[in-house]
Amino acid sequence: MAYTQHGEEYLVTKDGSAGDLYIPMSIINAAITHTADADFDAGQIEAHIRNAMAVLGSPNAEAAVAPSPEEISLENLEADRSLELVIDDEMYRVDTSQFETLKDLAIWMSETLNQAKERAIAPYIAKFKADLEKLESSEDLIELKIKM
Repeated sequence: MAYTQHGEEYLVTKDGSAGDLYIPMSIINAAITHTADADFDAGQIEAHIRNAMAVLGSPNAEAAVAPSPEEISLENLEADRSLELVIDDEMYRVDTSQFETLKDLAIWMSETLNQAKERAIAPYIAKFKADLEKLESSEDLIELKIKM
C-alpha cells in the first residue's frame, strides 16, 4: 500500500523478519538512483532500502522516523495500493499488494527499470549500428563496446 501523510509519501510492504515496513518514498527514489550504475540490481535496491530503514530506526538518526501502523491516522490519509514509476515520460504502475516481501518489490523495480532503460537507449544503439555500417567500407578499424 502507498499512502501520503502530512505531505510525506510512504510505501508499505512486508518483510519476513520485521513485519510491515513503512518506507518513505524518498528512500525508494534514493535506492533507484544509487543502483543506476549497477544496472538496477534487485539485491542492491533491497540492500539500499534496508540500510536506509536501519538508519531511520537508529536512535542517533537525524532523519524523521516513519510512523508505526498504530500512529497512522485515517484522517488526512490518502491510501493507494499502487506504485508508479515515471521513466522517460512513460508511467509504469503496479499493485503493491501482490508483493509478499521487500525482495519481491525490489525485483519488480529492477526488471521494470532495466526494461525501460533498454527501450530508452534502443534508438541510440540503432543509430550507432547504422553509423558503423557506413564506416565499415572504410579501411579504418573501429571498435565500439556498449555496456547495458
